[in-house]
Amino acid sequence: MKPKEVYINNELHFSFTIPQSKQIAKLIISGLYADSVNQVLEQNLLLFERTLAMKEMALQKLTQQRHNLEIVHIHNQEIISGLEKTVAIRERQLKKQKRQKVLLGIGAGVIGFLVILK
Repeated sequence: MKPKEVYINNELHFSFTIPQSKQIAKLIISGLYADSVNQVLEQNLLLFERTLAMKEMALQKLTQQRHNLEIVHIHNQEIISGLEKTVAIRERQLKKQKRQKVLLGIGAGVIGFLVILK
């Protein structure tokens, strides 16, 4: 595609035929369209990168929360174990106290019986 060179008032101008002008217009439009497609793709890429970063942050937070919950669970299990031991000790103490009360009652009954017999 070679333009026709025309001098007007000693200035060089280029003249194109109608088919050449249509072809130039198509090239300009496709170039503009390609630029807008590039812009859309760049925006989509930025959006994707932001979404990926947000996903990674959420994943990191969830991982940290899971770790914290595991620590809380372990701590709760230790507390439950300690409370079970405390309950077992108290139950043994209660049984011992009940036995002592029964023995004291029997002893008091025997002593009372002996006092009555004398």
